[in-house]
Amino acid sequence: MFKKKDKAIRKPDLVIFDYDGTIVDNVETMRAIILDEAKNHLSKDYYRVLQEIANRDSTLDNMVRFIIKYCYGNNNFEASIAKAYACEELFQIEVRPTIRAVVRRLIELHIRTCVLTNRWGDSVRKEWRSKPDVEELLPAINENTIEGFYKYLKKPDPEFVVRALRRQNIVLPKDPEVWLVGDTDTDRQTAINCGYRYFDVSGNTDWFFEMSSII
Repeated sequence: MFKKKDKAIRKPDLVIFDYDGTIVDNVETMRAIILDEAKNHLSKDYYRVLQEIANRDSTLDNMVRFIIKYCYGNNNFEASIAKAYACEELFQIEVRPTIRAVVRRLIELHIRTCVLTNRWGDSVRKEWRSKPDVEELLPAINENTIEGFYKYLKKPDPEFVVRALRRQNIVLPKDPEVWLVGDTDTDRQTAINCGYRYFDVSGNTDWFFEMSSII
């Protein structure tokens, strides 16, 4: 499940979580929102490409890549997406039970956490504030620990991670043990680029039992 130069696995100094598809299982809802807004605000060609991507990709990775590359700068589309993200349907999607259990344990151990997302940070922070079931998780995941993409810096660029950790005043020790929990190839590549251990939440719960055996 995870490898890092065959070094002994230690308790982490920091655990980084992806948000969409990782902390919450919201990919289908997000995909529908993106396609609805694209149909209303993008050209037929761009909309068709996004449809094709959605049909062959079970994650949001390639849809987001396409939007960032070709659609940013379309102010009507950006505004419509931002407005659509602020919807009750997304707000009501509960945190994955396995993520909840892991975060509770990290809080008990005083292990620091943060959330890195390729979505607008304000959008995720607003959604997190509105969720009805997260009060016990706020010591670890809150508005101050959520970082969205910065201009054109995003995962898997390690500079995005460096900048995000700096903004949160996270100083890691020499030879740190950092875990990244995600669900996409982008998350996996981010971990590789930064030299972090990767836990993949997609498909099964093996990651949960492996992580739980360490912490």
